[in-house]
Amino acid sequence: MDDPPSKQPKPPYCYTPLPFSMYAFEHLEGVMGRYQLKNLPEDGIRSALAYVKSVDDWGNKIRDSLSKVYLIAIIIIVQLILS
Repeated sequence: MDDPPSKQPKPPYCYTPLPFSMYAFEHLEGVMGRYQLKNLPEDGIRSALAYVKSVDDWGNKIRDSLSKVYLIAIIIIVQLILS
């Protein structure tokens, strides 16, 4: 116990197969309990998007909004370059 730590530690020897993958984080308490979570409906989204009639309509509105944001970003960048 009084010896200094080794410069090259030995890897641990695991002789018991684990019932989960360490790479999938299945050993973490929050991940193991994910099936106990309750999904509650988000009524705020439903009321905020009451005007949307279909998924296609919703997609078109999102596309239009994103293109406006993209255009505004380009205008701001050009103004910064020119100033």
